[in-house]
Amino acid sequence: MKRFFLKLFAAFFLFSSLSISAVFSQTQTRGAAGTHPSAASNTNTPSSKPQFGFIWDYAKPLGLTKTQLGAMKMAFEEFQKDMIKLNADLSLSELNLQDLLNKKASLKKIKLQVEKSAEISGEIRYQRIKLGRTILGVLTPEQLAKWHEMVQKFEASQTSHSSQKQQ
Repeated sequence: MKRFFLKLFAAFFLFSSLSISAVFSQTQTRGAAGTHPSAASNTNTPSSKPQFGFIWDYAKPLGLTKTQLGAMKMAFEEFQKDMIKLNADLSLSELNLQDLLNKKASLKKIKLQVEKSAEISGEIRYQRIKLGRTILGVLTPEQLAKWHEMVQKFEASQTSHSSQKQQ
């Protein structure tokens, strides 16, 4: 049984390490450094916002310097490393919860495991917010104003596009 879980964990780790960039780009571009001007406080689910893109994809219009881009990308790389570990921890926690459920463990043990999973999920959410603030914190006030303007124009175009679809 332990061998099975080790293989399962290894498979998950390999999968998550290969796909973390793709998964993150879908959630993050709509979150911390993505679509919403108040990105640091964005609590929407990933599917609730249209995809806009990473802020550094707009380096030229924003006038980002190489130093700014380097700081942003370094923060993102650290975030990715943290996410690999946190996602693995969450998966293990969920496996442990499933094991407790299968064994019909006491509600007290199940509650503790649920709380552990919730704590890890909360840390993942916090790290996304922290990344957004770090990335936006690199911008000058002028660049930040321009970014907010770009985001507002994008959101307005999405709103008008979705209202046209409904008609």
